[in-house]
Amino acid sequence: MKKLGRVIMVVCAVMLMVVMATACGGSEDAKTLNVEGSWKRALNDGMLTPEQVQIYTTYLEGLPSQDVVLKFESGSKLTVTAKVDGKETSSEGSYRVEGDYVTVIDPTGYAAGTAGTFKMSRKNDRLLIEGSEYQYVCFVKQ
Repeated sequence: MKKLGRVIMVVCAVMLMVVMATACGGSEDAKTLNVEGSWKRALNDGMLTPEQVQIYTTYLEGLPSQDVVLKFESGSKLTVTAKVDGKETSSEGSYRVEGDYVTVIDPTGYAAGTAGTFKMSRKNDRLLIEGSEYQYVCFVKQ
């Protein structure tokens, strides 16, 4: 009887380990950041003082590009649309997702105020540009 109890306990322990390993594993696809869709530039005011909100709001309103939207499409295609001098304009760029980050290549500079490449991460349903100089800029899913 003792032997049967030990066998049952060992079988249960093995089954529990298999279930835990399967549940914790997951596929690599599940861990990849999904950014497809449209994201509009906004002020990331969650960590700012009221004075900083005013300063950065004024700065964003003073940029030549307004109503900036990043549209992430399949195949790493990025479309950047914005109102520049009152006229809607769009341009193509590209992006790549690497783990928890998306690297954006914006040849227009409309997104962050300067042309080039920058990394973004998703936090609290917002895309944030990495780097302390851009902490006030975020993109919100449309």
